[in-house]
Amino acid sequence: MAVQNTNILLQSGTGSKKLPVQVQIQIDPNDPQRPPSIIDKDTGDIIGQWDNNSGAFVGLGENTVGNNQQVDSFIAQNQSQLKKATTNAINDLNPSQKNGFANGGVYSTGVQGSATTPSGDGTATAASRSIQGGNQAPQATLLGVSAQAANLRYPSTISGDFVLFEIYEYAGSNVTLGENPGLSSGRRGGKVSSIALPIQASIVDSNTVDWKEDTLNALKGALGEAAVGMLGGDPGKALDEFIGKAKKASETKKGEDMSELARAIKFAAASQAVGSNLRSRFSGEVMNPNLELLFNGPRLRNFNFAFLMSARDDAEAKTIRQIIRQFKEKMAVRDGGGALFLRAPHVFDISYRTDQGTAHPAINRIKLAALTGFNVNYTPAGTYSTFEDYTMTAYQMSMQFTELDPVYESDYEGLSQNEIGF
Repeated sequence: MAVQNTNILLQSGTGSKKLPVQVQIQIDPNDPQRPPSIIDKDTGDIIGQWDNNSGAFVGLGENTVGNNQQVDSFIAQNQSQLKKATTNAINDLNPSQKNGFANGGVYSTGVQGSATTPSGDGTATAASRSIQGGNQAPQATLLGVSAQAANLRYPSTISGDFVLFEIYEYAGSNVTLGENPGLSSGRRGGKVSSIALPIQASIVDSNTVDWKEDTLNALKGALGEAAVGMLGGDPGKALDEFIGKAKKASETKKGEDMSELARAIKFAAASQAVGSNLRSRFSGEVMNPNLELLFNGPRLRNFNFAFLMSARDDAEAKTIRQIIRQFKEKMAVRDGGGALFLRAPHVFDISYRTDQGTAHPAINRIKLAALTGFNVNYTPAGTYSTFEDYTMTAYQMSMQFTELDPVYESDYEGLSQNEIGF
């Protein structure tokens, strides 16, 4: 059987500017791994496609529909109708074809499999990693996990692996004084709330360590030896020994060539006096700098996240607004109850989770982090569009996090050898 097209009449725009637009949902009954597409029936152009990572239809290209509405805005506005039509089209297929979608197909939202599919709400099996849409019930396992672990979650019917943002009070670093003074890393205070979101399409981590080039020629080494001697013993004695070595090196008997050390000292003194590298100018030589790459310290890692959210009902619209508000509020600097001091914002414990709620073994772990940047694009489709309750038809949320502490080798102790770690 060739691809199958299903006609559906949708609305473009809002209020008095609404225009009917006829589109087709295209599926391939014999290829459940092929994403369903949206075709503008008037032009025949493919204007959208199912994105399994975000669990929603997304626009393609720069096309417009209806009253010059951008396709991204149009698809976000009609998301629930598109999903419903796609689900109905798949459920009208024969049992074998339906099972292909229900059991691991790229689109399994609400698909009713045959008797080989577990009975219940008709969702895909646990092997599926798609995000369910519409008003279908989510997988019970993940819903229980996300409901237990997160105060807020999007989509409301989230299923599959997810990323969890847990928000904590900032307790501050503790300075310990004694034989080995230092900083402790107990930054996590009481838990405030948590948010579960689908894992984004782009997952990247970058581990770096600060190494810098450093030089130490013979003269600097001798001076360093004298300096260390001053710190560890009698300063006067260490300085006398250095001066004695330099004087002895500079003494040249009649008929003897000046020693290399003596020449180096004289050239160094002369170069310092005139501000020029005289030895290189006169002889084409430079003192061996003994260039090395030396460890300079650890570095902190940065992580970026981006989520496109589009409400499918009133409850989800409210949740989206609460999620955006929660991130903005908890990253804000807090006053200390007076004009003299300010308190640190809240901190975030970010973890990738499997559909069983456990730590994801194949994706990096993230240490306690601060939310350093938060951006919201209220018109990601490039045009202003709202639902009847004034909720935007889509929100693009971008976040930048920085870990509070560097990653150390000891952090890998106790982790399974099959786990990637930090």
